[in-house]
Amino acid sequence: MLVTRDVDICCRFSEANLLRIQNAFADLHPVHRSRPDLPLQLTSEQCASLKNLYLRTDLGVVDCLGAVLGVGDYDEVLKNSIEVELPCGLCWIISIETLIRAKEAMNRDHDRITVKHLKEIIKQRN
Repeated sequence: MLVTRDVDICCRFSEANLLRIQNAFADLHPVHRSRPDLPLQLTSEQCASLKNLYLRTDLGVVDCLGAVLGVGDYDEVLKNSIEVELPCGLCWIISIETLIRAKEAMNRDHDRITVKHLKEIIKQRN
């Protein structure tokens, strides 16, 4: 099994939505991952120019993405997602087939390994 140490969230990058994300993470003391000395305090100008938002919080790393390589923007990601029940409530996650497309598009060494594992999972399901 391969384990990542972050959570990736695909979301609309509107100012209102980014400010909701900022408020949702406020109690977890979010900072910019590349600049941990900068707390997350978004401005209108930043919201207008951001494509992705990489954060470190008290609970770990969160990557907020405006699009997923190999899949598309938020609307395309949502179309290729399934609803699952988690202990915290309902959540939309990309399907395993969509995850394979994304990993193949990224084409890093660990992504190629992940694709092999994911294809094996599909094979075992069938």
